[in-house]
Amino acid sequence: MRKRHKRISLIFKSLSLILVIVVVFFVLKHKNTVTTLEYQISLLEKKKMQLIKEKDQLRAEKLKLASIDNIKKFASAHEEFQFPDRKKVITVVTTKEAEPRSAAYKSK
Repeated sequence: MRKRHKRISLIFKSLSLILVIVVVFFVLKHKNTVTTLEYQISLLEKKKMQLIKEKDQLRAEKLKLASIDNIKKFASAHEEFQFPDRKKVITVVTTKEAEPRSAAYKSK
């Protein structure tokens, strides 16, 4: 009886040790996965901040290029581009008036 009890105790201790080792490896793997994800999130946040800065720089450059002073400089450098004088501009408005309509039956 005592030998059997020792054998069961030994099996239980062995299984407990294996279970503890498996749990430790699982916890370490989980921690490693979390650390890797944190690192990837950090890299993506840095890239996001870089892209936001680049977007702001491009928006500022767009506004600079579209400014009236810049357009006037461009127009003065190229003779084919001129700003029209407001007093000489005529706005033409077209209205669609009722036109006579015809309907006919075409036979073959």
